[in-house]
Amino acid sequence: MKLFGFLSLLLTVQAYQTYQTAFDLTPYIRTNPRQARKLSQVKDPLGIIPQSYAGFINVDEQVGNKIFFWFFKDVSGEPRAPLLIYVNWLPWYSSVVGVLYGSGPIRVTVNNETIGYERWTKSWVEKYPVLYIDYPYGIGFSYTESGEGYRASQEGNARDLLEFLNQFYTMFPKYLRRDLYIGGENYAAGKLLTPLAYLLHQNIQNKTSRIRLAGLFFSAPFYEPLLQAQYFLDLHYSLGLVSNCQKFEMAENVTHLEKRFQNPFNDVTISELISTILPYVGLNDDSNYHTQQGPPPQLYLLINSDHFKKIINAGHADFRNNFDPEILPRFTREIVTSATGKMATLMDNYKVLIYNGDYALLTTTPMVEAALANTPWKGKKEYLSSERKIWSVNSELAGYYTQVGRFCRVIVRKSGYEVALDQPENSLLMLDQFITNGCIRP
Repeated sequence: MKLFGFLSLLLTVQAYQTYQTAFDLTPYIRTNPRQARKLSQVKDPLGIIPQSYAGFINVDEQVGNKIFFWFFKDVSGEPRAPLLIYVNWLPWYSSVVGVLYGSGPIRVTVNNETIGYERWTKSWVEKYPVLYIDYPYGIGFSYTESGEGYRASQEGNARDLLEFLNQFYTMFPKYLRRDLYIGGENYAAGKLLTPLAYLLHQNIQNKTSRIRLAGLFFSAPFYEPLLQAQYFLDLHYSLGLVSNCQKFEMAENVTHLEKRFQNPFNDVTISELISTILPYVGLNDDSNYHTQQGPPPQLYLLINSDHFKKIINAGHADFRNNFDPEILPRFTREIVTSATGKMATLMDNYKVLIYNGDYALLTTTPMVEAALANTPWKGKKEYLSSERKIWSVNSELAGYYTQVGRFCRVIVRKSGYEVALDQPENSLLMLDQFITNGCIRP
């Protein structure tokens, strides 16, 4: 008992020292998962934040790749509720932002210039345990300590994310008995989580993983980049933001860019790539065409405050909401690499929900449909010949949906990029019906 007490004290001292930089839980996960859980508890002095755990998991000690997470237990306490993992990612959206601005249970408040936070009771956490992950490195709190651990391939990202999941399940082993649903949006959904789910699928098939992957739920996934980019201005055109000439000119520019990428020695720069596939059309924010509003600046001030970082065990790690421009060129070719084959395999083997808001202008409905039309899954022909059905909630039009086998496609009405923000009740209802019934139920 004395030896155990000494070791516990030593771990606690080391944990405090580790906190000063980044709260690395991996040493404790290996030796004492129970202690790791205890150390990762989020202790909110105001008692506003529901029961949750946060910290860093080191997935590659050689280069110091540390992934930050924030895990919320479901408020309902339902013992069989499936585990959801969620990754927000565009250059300005970390998953911590999603906690305070999207599907999470907290909202930023401003009172007489004082920034605080309050409980949000319309979040997914009310019904499901949700694991929010900051990824890739350089976004949010996650980082590579050596600067050499950035992953510029789908396989590299998948390996690191799966290593993270394996360590998470070591910390919280009871969740291995529950179904897992992998969710995320845009680039994260298409280029990070699709490869993760595909690798996990392979391990399940090979009987080397006990994780119970049950399905995927992706918001506007960007997984066939150059094809989808050709349709970027289709919605803009229908709204009158650009002319027919501009629409076709962009499609031609993307086609030309695609031909250049076929040459392994191409000279396409990252700035040229981004300006071609994401042309500026005069909008302040692409998240929602009607509101033109992104996260409030106070949100980032709160997240980066020493007080808040201490609460969520982020230590002195810097919060980043934009990729380092010096690092971004490493990903030029990876950004345009397709994940369509992996997506097709997943659609053939699991429940899949793909949804987006009708006001979102970043990855639009036409872009998602173009990718689906090019995905060689078994239900493709039936899907392309199907009709949309009306989705109503309490006699109000909520959106439109199509179901083909285990595939569910939903367009959420009056919503932009952040569906859980713009339509909180309907987004949770959609997710709940997908998990319970496979798709929307009239």
